[in-house]
Amino acid sequence: MERVDTKVKQMAKQMMESNVAMNVADKKPAELNSMAELQAYAKLHKYKRGWVFYQAKAKGLIRK
Repeated sequence: MERVDTKVKQMAKQMMESNVAMNVADKKPAELNSMAELQAYAKLHKYKRGWVFYQAKAKGLIRK
């Protein structure tokens, strides 16, 4: 039963990621407004992990 639950969760996560990826495919970085969008954009364009942090901090999504 637990295997089914984890499989369903994995499928749901993949569907969410693909929806976000489809939404950011034709956008520019300046048009992205959430961490999920930035992460999907970075993954799509094969950017390094630090790019997401830098962009999020510049947009005010991360405060330090």
